[in-house]
Amino acid sequence: MLCQRVGPGRGRVVFLVRNINDGPPGNLTVMDAYSGVETIALFMAGQAWRVVTLEVVPEAVEDARRNAEMNGIDNIEFHTGEVEKMLPSLAGHGLRTDVAVLDPPRKGCYPEVLKSAAQMETPRVVYVSCDPGTLARDLGRLASLGYRVEEVQPVLHVPVDASC
Repeated sequence: MLCQRVGPGRGRVVFLVRNINDGPPGNLTVMDAYSGVETIALFMAGQAWRVVTLEVVPEAVEDARRNAEMNGIDNIEFHTGEVEKMLPSLAGHGLRTDVAVLDPPRKGCYPEVLKSAAQMETPRVVYVSCDPGTLARDLGRLASLGYRVEEVQPVLHVPVDASC
C-alpha cells in the first residue's frame, strides 16, 4: 500500500526548499530525486536555470509534465525510472547540480544515490524525510561523504494514522 498524503506541513516544506537559493534567481541547476508529481521542482523552477527530476512512477511524471505545461514552466527535465539506477548514470555522464533535493520514501536513499550526489559535487543537499531513523542513517552516510548538517527543520508533512 502506498501511503503518501499531502498534509498541511507540505507547504512549509516547499517554502523551506524554495528559499535555499542565496544567489540571484535563475542561476541554479537543481535536481529533485524521488520527485513524485514534482511539487518541489515546480516551485524551484522559478529560481533555477535548470531542474532535473527523477521519479519511478510514470503517471506521476505525466501529471508533472501537464502541470509544468499548464503553468508555462519549460526548464524542467523529466526522467522516469528508479532513482538508484538513473542518478549514478547521470552523474557518470557529467551532471553537476548546485542543489540536490532528496525526498525519498520511508526506506530512505540507496547508498548509490548519496554517493552520486557527492560525485556530482553538489554543494547543497536538502533531505526531506518522513522517517527519523532513515534520516539519521542517511545523514551519517552523507557525513562520511564530506557533507555536514547545517540546519534541521522538523515539519509534520505526512499525517500518521493506522493506514500508514
